[in-house]
Amino acid sequence: MSSSSLPRKRIRQTEIAQLFDIGRAAVKNWIDRHETFPAPIRSDGTDYYQLAEVVAWADHRTIRSNARFPNESPGTTYGERARGRLDGEVRPQTAGVLTTDDEQAAQSLVAELTGQLGKRVGGTSQTAYLELLFCSILLKTRLPPSTWEELVRAARETSPSAIVQHIGRTTDGLLKNNGFVPGFANVLRSLHPDQKALTDVLDRVRELGRSGFQLLLDKYQDAVGLNSTNFFTPPSVTTLAAELLLEGATSHQKIYDPYARSGEMLIAAAAARPPTGVTLHGASPDSSTMRLAGLHLMLYRTTANLSSGHSSPWDDAETVLRKSDLILTNPPFNQPAPILSGTWPFGKPPKGNNNFAWLQHCYNLLDRDGRAAVVLPNIASISADPREQKIRGALADSGALEAIIALPPKQFQRTSIPVCIWLLRQGGNREAPVLFIDASTCGRNGRGQRIFDAEARGRVLATYRAWRADRAIDQPGAAFAKSVQRAEIKHMNSSLYPPNYVTTGNWQRATVERLDTELAKVVRHRNAVLGAIMTDVLSTTRPASGVLEQRLLGSLCRIQAGPSNSLLKATNQATIQEIPLVSPKHLTERRITGRDEIRLERSLDKFKLTEDDILCVRSGSIGQVALVTDQQRGWRFDTNLLRLHEFERDLVDPHYLLGYLSLPRVMEWLQRMSKASTAIPTINAPTLRQLTIDLPPISEQQRIGRSLRELDDHLTAARQFTEAAGKYRSVLAAHLMHAEIPANGVEV
Repeated sequence: MSSSSLPRKRIRQTEIAQLFDIGRAAVKNWIDRHETFPAPIRSDGTDYYQLAEVVAWADHRTIRSNARFPNESPGTTYGERARGRLDGEVRPQTAGVLTTDDEQAAQSLVAELTGQLGKRVGGTSQTAYLELLFCSILLKTRLPPSTWEELVRAARETSPSAIVQHIGRTTDGLLKNNGFVPGFANVLRSLHPDQKALTDVLDRVRELGRSGFQLLLDKYQDAVGLNSTNFFTPPSVTTLAAELLLEGATSHQKIYDPYARSGEMLIAAAAARPPTGVTLHGASPDSSTMRLAGLHLMLYRTTANLSSGHSSPWDDAETVLRKSDLILTNPPFNQPAPILSGTWPFGKPPKGNNNFAWLQHCYNLLDRDGRAAVVLPNIASISADPREQKIRGALADSGALEAIIALPPKQFQRTSIPVCIWLLRQGGNREAPVLFIDASTCGRNGRGQRIFDAEARGRVLATYRAWRADRAIDQPGAAFAKSVQRAEIKHMNSSLYPPNYVTTGNWQRATVERLDTELAKVVRHRNAVLGAIMTDVLSTTRPASGVLEQRLLGSLCRIQAGPSNSLLKATNQATIQEIPLVSPKHLTERRITGRDEIRLERSLDKFKLTEDDILCVRSGSIGQVALVTDQQRGWRFDTNLLRLHEFERDLVDPHYLLGYLSLPRVMEWLQRMSKASTAIPTINAPTLRQLTIDLPPISEQQRIGRSLRELDDHLTAARQFTEAAGKYRSVLAAHLMHAEIPANGVEV
């Protein structure tokens, strides 16, 4: 059905949300943030939209992977989803499943639910309150809409405690009917909310989708204080592990997670399943996370069998007898294992650490030709314990180890421990090499964590796929991976840490002849810099002439503080363009020498930099200043910077002012004033406006500014020379010590 053949019909925002199966908050954000969204037609106080125009606009919005239904292929647009429904096609099997929502809207909604509103409902029982939210989300998605609306209406008239208990009992009933562990009614008994607060919560829960649920899971981990035995595995890790494990699967797969946590690995396996389908089973020794896992699985319409497990399952004969095609798990990290009576094909693990007990247990659970993906901390790859070193050696020699992928640090909310994904295979070839992928520098920087996004995961998966096809690493950009023979692993004392085998970065092969040429260029560059300083700069050193006028800085320009931290809230939403952001660390020698790339929830247009703006450090390294050039036009600056802009050009030259702010006596004044009222050195805009500036005539300012700018250019060139010489020293050292420049030498 084309846009022209769609019925001539007007629809409201709520109908748009139903048509695309997204939250109303997501529709509102489309309308508010996209100028191209069709204009509304106002009638009787309500905004209406032309159906054909909305669907045509949605043809250009691709559905993200975590929002697609099983019958929707990658690249499907919201327009195509809408047309399928308007054509009368069968609704996706996941109708009613928790949908994704706009991340900005989700963050705002979760902040509201867990702020003052949460305190009014949860009081001192914030953990129980979060579980109430989980239960409410489940009921909203699984009960008939009329039943849910009846519950919300009843909350306005009935005892709040009775409604809370009804929510708990109904949730437990759904869990039991689906074979999952109940127990929410008992937890929710501690809640005694006031009626209006509970009604407000249930009203707001209507808008929560997958993004909001994930944010609430993060809040829950903080509230409970989960550690490595029960914290949840982030989607970046579960998605990659599942995709790696299910790569090439052509038949129905039995998948088992022996340490299911909140069921996140099983959900990822269901999302990555082959067309022939999967049977999912999980186990956990923790009844509280088992209860949450059942709810989590039901929200995602994932059918699985959950059972009570053991903290040391290798000691349980019945568990060991359970064989599966695939094992996908994130076991607890670095935990002591006092009893080790299991079967150890590669060697008995030490009692002080059960990492290799879990790894071998997973291997034992594999059926013939089965495969496993196990998340382990980096220390398991390189520990000096002789028993673990022996296990690693036996594992590599046996052919059971297929690949290890090192992930970026800061993937987990509750720990900074970096991890690797280990891929094992039953009945592996003893002569086959091991693939090492160092993805520890992939992804992009976020605020407080490394974001291992879909692009980075795709790169890892493409490399693994190509290697499995012909054991070669030959596609472009695969320099972060290496196929390693057993002899090399033995030579490395059985280290299985990918960075020990893979050199990341943009390396080039160097030759002795090229080295000589490049070193000669460095020497010529150095001589040119020294010559320029002696001639161009020293010839312009006469002092300023004419009458000096004194003005306060505030009368010469506007001074603007950087945006607040709340405005600088980052988002992971892929559709929002990354914005270059300047922070104090990027100010060097009065120049801006770098930037961060960040996706911001707001455009922050009033913080756009223009040429000849001056940035000053606001907090910390007081006295650092830098001039904005044409290359930084349109960038933004962060909270800890002040911007000087909109200069009175007939009174002051920005280049002169930059030099003046760099004077030792001015820097001393700034530092002294910054310590006057706060424990942390901080200079604010009102204080900076009071700085007295000595101004010669504008022509003299321009001459002085040019001279200082030229000297800064030469200083920058000298620094670049020093950096280049340091690189060439490394290459030369490799040449002198190895008689050749290695293939993974430094870039020249």
